[in-house]
Amino acid sequence: MRKRWILALVAALALTLAFAGTALAETPGTVISNELTCAITVEQQLQATWQETGRYGTHDGTVYKEFELRDANNQKISLASSNVNSITVVEPDNVQKTLQPDTDNTLWFNVAKSSGDYVFTIVTKDGATYTATLNWTKMYILEIGWDLPSSATKGVNQDFTITGTAKLNLNLAGVTEVGRVLYVIEVTRNGQAATSADVTVIGPPAQQGGNEQPLGYDEDGKFFYWGPRSGFTFSTAMYGQDGKVTTPFKVTFKNTGSYNVKAYAVQLPSS
Repeated sequence: MRKRWILALVAALALTLAFAGTALAETPGTVISNELTCAITVEQQLQATWQETGRYGTHDGTVYKEFELRDANNQKISLASSNVNSITVVEPDNVQKTLQPDTDNTLWFNVAKSSGDYVFTIVTKDGATYTATLNWTKMYILEIGWDLPSSATKGVNQDFTITGTAKLNLNLAGVTEVGRVLYVIEVTRNGQAATSADVTVIGPPAQQGGNEQPLGYDEDGKFFYWGPRSGFTFSTAMYGQDGKVTTPFKVTFKNTGSYNVKAYAVQLPSS
């Protein structure tokens, strides 16, 4: 009799659990919209840090700084494809990019990247997932001094000279050149982009790397530029005795007005 009572109790509990399970799966009413579903993988993420090696390098004209990935015990984690399955990074603008692991076991980071936090996720072949944030401050590859006056008054068709003196950033130890460089001079007249109808800019003479020809003008970007449109290689081999590259530009304004001049160097994207 006792055995029969126990069996009945077990059956009742099973029935109760079955109804409870069914209740949990039931909707509270009639579904009247489309359904959204997602799959979530929960994994153990290990914290890691980026450590500077002090080395810089140049590849395809771009300057990079080297970092090692270190775990919580300060052990180096190789980033080579033999040890890593995937590397992704979320950049300061919240865009996620996927990096392709290769034979390098360290990270070579483009020094011209925008300042901000770069959050890396690295998945190794043994299944470990590491996150490491690189707090980056953009480095200027070229240091250029321009003799641009804060204000000046010039006459129509009166020439004057703007001179740029440039050198590589001395903090980039071991770097001797950078590729795809273009000097850009922006000119506005009365608040609007000036064109070659308003101003003429003549490049430097041959002994200073030029041909004394008018600078190119980019109709789309509305700026003057010096150098081939695909850029040139800036090298320490170009330095004069003062340890700099001196580049004069002769400027002539053809029309009256209020002009503003801005000059800088850019590195064009790699093809």
